[in-house]
Amino acid sequence: MDILQTPHPLLRQKASLVDNIDPSYKDIVETMWKVMYDNQGIGLAAPQIGISERFFIMDTQTEPESKPWVLINPEIVSLSPTIGRHQEGCLSIAGVFGYVQRPVSVTVKFQDLRGQCHEKRFRDLEAVCVQHEIDHLNGILFTDVMEK
Repeated sequence: MDILQTPHPLLRQKASLVDNIDPSYKDIVETMWKVMYDNQGIGLAAPQIGISERFFIMDTQTEPESKPWVLINPEIVSLSPTIGRHQEGCLSIAGVFGYVQRPVSVTVKFQDLRGQCHEKRFRDLEAVCVQHEIDHLNGILFTDVMEK
């Protein structure tokens, strides 16, 4: 499984909702973990591997309580009014880094691999990663929103 690179057109498409979380998603996600970790990433959206569906994985590994997440059909419920500035990069845009301003926390509704619904507030680097990956699901790249 390869990571698509810009200017691949799939990276600019809005991904479709996942209608049925069948057992094949577990295998896809396992492969995504390997690809993401092998490339020193902290997040990977399905469109980046050629699947135009609304799910992504992330593992920021920043705090002892940080854990790997699989978010299927994520939907932002609320954004904090406080904005932070972080340097971002992207596995689909090799070697490019830039500063992006984003809310420092975000609440997201999503499903897990069992189809269970969750609502979680992510903060700091996890919030940045969630917003970056949801942008991928909407066909937006970080270079579209980074400071010039």
